Amino acid sequence: MKYIIFDIDGTLTNTTDIDDKCYIESFGKYFNVSIKDISWNQLKNVTDWGITEELIELKCKKKSTKPDIENLNKLFLKRIKDEFKINKSNFNEIQGATKFYNFVKSEPELKIGIATGGWEETATFKLNAIGINPNEVCFSNSSQFKKREDITLDVIKQLNSKYYENPDEIIYFGDGEWDFRTCKNLNIRFIGIDNNNTGKLSKIGAKEVFQNYKKPNIIMNSIKSSSR
Repeated sequence: MKYIIFDIDGTLTNTTDIDDKCYIESFGKYFNVSIKDISWNQLKNVTDWGITEELIELKCKKKSTKPDIENLNKLFLKRIKDEFKINKSNFNEIQGATKFYNFVKSEPELKIGIATGGWEETATFKLNAIGINPNEVCFSNSSQFKKREDITLDVIKQLNSKYYENPDEIIYFGDGEWDFRTCKNLNIRFIGIDNNNTGKLSKIGAKEVFQNYKKPNIIMNSIKSSSR
């Protein structure tokens, strides 16, 4: 048995650009300050919770509060929904993602989880847009945890509780440098999705990288192999 854990933005959904746009606009509107000069790689915890907390300290020169986090979350979700109404094509899947996800889900020896740095409400909305219901599988996000490692460990804990046995291997599909680093920190296998074919994941040491899911049999053979 193997655990297959998926990230969302840039891994299952082709929503990285629209997600960033909506977050930047929402933060600017709520706090009346621009964060367009910030690269997520500059930040310690690349999750919606972590990014928000760090940017409030950096740009607003104050500590974040629970109301700040909650209100920005609501504004961000509204912005995402508004963009969906304007242009649904901004909420497409990575090519072949939904079919591959369902393929993995149908394999008895593979158990699925979803671990995202996004807040629960926006993450669920984006997955629903491509026909995936995260509540059908073990799911964790930044509404519960600030650190990506904690989010991933929570999914693993849920899977362990559900299936009552330790997996032979844990594999995480992700698209970000932070996903790769999280997997290294947790000593779990990483398979990269480089949708724009930038080569960024290979450059930082990722050994298994696919552009999309258009060749599911090749990816499945990689999953079922024991090599790292």
